[in-house]
Amino acid sequence: MTLAVSAPGYTGEEHKKFMALYQASKTLDSKVGGADDKTNGRDEEQDPFQGLGVKCIGVLGQLALDPTPVALNREIGVFLITRVAEAKEKRIGRFKDGAGSKFEIKGAEDIRKARKEAEKKRAKNARPS
Repeated sequence: MTLAVSAPGYTGEEHKKFMALYQASKTLDSKVGGADDKTNGRDEEQDPFQGLGVKCIGVLGQLALDPTPVALNREIGVFLITRVAEAKEKRIGRFKDGAGSKFEIKGAEDIRKARKEAEKKRAKNARPS
């Protein structure tokens, strides 16, 4: 038994439209060079969270939160995970400093491992007393 989406008028294909819109927004940004009609071609600092691609990611996240079929959630999840991997590879956003930076979000196991490695280095380089 699959759960029906509670949103009225939902056909089950909207997520594909938002995925396509995200891809189109990426090509649009690269062609236009980030210049907006409102800025008349001037380079002004724009809020990076107001872009069309970011909005599409947010909508996809909301679609995945609703009670949706497993196949739909899986498809949206694969798309979002792929975007995160792409950001890590291209060093975009919070991954711009690269893996292992002090600003990276780490789990408890990662912290334990780093502490053990630091302790080994201290023990190795310790001066005899």
